[in-house]
Amino acid sequence: MNSTKALKSVFELLYSTFTTRTIVGEHNLPTSGSCILVVNHMSFADAPLLLTLIKHPKLSGFVAHKYHKSIFFRLILNWAGAEAGGVVWVKRGTADRSALTAAIKALRSGVMLGIAPEGTRSKTGELQKPRAGIAFLATKANVPIVPAVIIGTDKTFDALKRLRRPHLILKVGPPFRLEAIPRQDRNAKLQKQTEDIMLRLAALLPERYRGVYTDHPRLKHFIEWAQQAELRD
Repeated sequence: MNSTKALKSVFELLYSTFTTRTIVGEHNLPTSGSCILVVNHMSFADAPLLLTLIKHPKLSGFVAHKYHKSIFFRLILNWAGAEAGGVVWVKRGTADRSALTAAIKALRSGVMLGIAPEGTRSKTGELQKPRAGIAFLATKANVPIVPAVIIGTDKTFDALKRLRRPHLILKVGPPFRLEAIPRQDRNAKLQKQTEDIMLRLAALLPERYRGVYTDHPRLKHFIEWAQQAELRD
């Protein structure tokens, strides 16, 4: 058994024992081929949950470089992404060209690359403004984007302390592609595409998690998109 499968088995045992899990829209999850999985980020419980639910054989993701300093985190994260050639280490708050190059290389090798556009965990569980770069990467690599949201992990450790099994949900929307970016008004186009990605996440989430997108004038359009995909009640 390789390291990725071994780690998956460990997390599968832990999550099946201490939590209940539901995946909605599983048919939207690719099981092979290059794509970007765009997901919200609320807890340290997020990444292991994805590892137990996603069947794609080459799963990797962006990871903040600060975790590279920890032998424990570095070992676990590189094990998790071993089949994909390891995770992509990124320096927050900078135009990290080496991370971009590594991400494009990974995508061209058939990897599903997980990205939390917010760049860090949300302390409230609500969506925050994204970091720049996700739309640029998706168009540069010319791969589909899979929008997905995790619900419930923000309460995981509180529930466990009360000896309760938290219910964790992964909801996956239909994959989509971004249009090529014209040179004219490039920055404005990138900003709108990034906003469209985040509005898809907001539409998949319960209202209490939508954060800065709660009152967005275009949110209604994306809620209708989620309803058409049968991902809203």
